[in-house]
Amino acid sequence: MAIDCEEGWGWCGVAAESGRVVASTIGQSSANAASNALEAKMNGLRSLDVDLSRTWLEELRQRLVGAARDDPELNLIGTEFQNNIWKTCSNVPPGETRTYGWIARSAGYPERGYARAVGAALGANPALIFVPCHRVVTARGDTGGYALGRDLKRKLLNMERIQAATI
Repeated sequence: MAIDCEEGWGWCGVAAESGRVVASTIGQSSANAASNALEAKMNGLRSLDVDLSRTWLEELRQRLVGAARDDPELNLIGTEFQNNIWKTCSNVPPGETRTYGWIARSAGYPERGYARAVGAALGANPALIFVPCHRVVTARGDTGGYALGRDLKRKLLNMERIQAATI
C-alpha cells in the first residue's frame, strides 16, 4: 500500500498485489482515512506489493494533473455485473462523459431498469481514477453521484476537459 498527499486533491493511495492494482482512492482528509478507504476495498488482502503500489500511486498523481495514461492491470473484487460495468466504464475516454444508461447498454444490459444498478456498481468501484467512474453522468447531463462527493467529481471532469482541449 502506498499513500501520500497530492496538492489540491487530498490524501491519495493505491494498493497492489500479485502485479495488479486492487484498490485506489483520492480526496481523503488524512493518511489514516486513505489507509482505511483502501483497506475497506481490499476485502482482507494482505500480500501487498509496496513497490508496485508506489509505482501506481505515481501514475495516479500524473492522472490528477492530466499527464500520464498508463493503465495498470486490475484485480478488482466484485460481482460479475460490477466487473462488467467497471470494464465498460474504463473505455470512456478522458475529457468525455457517458450516461448511466449508455454504460448499461454498452455492457450488454437493457438501459431501462439498469441505470440505477450501474450507479450502484460504480459507487462500489474499488479503483477510483483507474476505473474512471467520474466520467458517468445522468441522462439529463447532471453529474450524478460520486463516492467522494459531487464537488470532487466536477473537479475531475473539469480537469480532464481542460486537458483534452489542449491535446
